[in-house]
Amino acid sequence: MTIVDIITVVVCGVFGFGLVWLLISAAQRFLSEKAGTRSDDAGNELSTPETQDDARSWHEVLGVDEGCSLDEIRQAYQSLIQQHQPDRVAPLGPEFVGVAEQRAKEINDAYQRALSLRQGQD
Repeated sequence: MTIVDIITVVVCGVFGFGLVWLLISAAQRFLSEKAGTRSDDAGNELSTPETQDDARSWHEVLGVDEGCSLDEIRQAYQSLIQQHQPDRVAPLGPEFVGVAEQRAKEINDAYQRALSLRQGQD
C-alpha cells in the first residue's frame, strides 16, 4: 500500500464519518420534532413553540433584514425553497423527506407573512 492509498483511505473515512454524522443528527432532529419536542446541540430537550407568536419571525426564517425590499425577500425565498425541496432528498429516505417538507412549509409560511406585511404597507 502506497502513501497515496493510505491518504485516500483516511480522507474517505473522515468524509464518510462526517456525512453519516450529519445524516444521523438530521434524523434525530426530525424524530424529536415529530414527537413534539426539540433538543439543542447538547441533546437537552427544549419546549416546542405552541403559538404563532413564539415561532421565529419571517425575516429570521428567510435570513433577511426586517426592512429589506420585496426583491430581497423574493430572492431569499427562492434560494431557500430550492435548497429544501423534498424531491431532492427523496433518495435519502422518508425521514429526510419529512424534514424537508417541514422546512419548506416553514419557509412558505414566512414568505406569505412577509408578502402580506409588505402589501399592507403599500
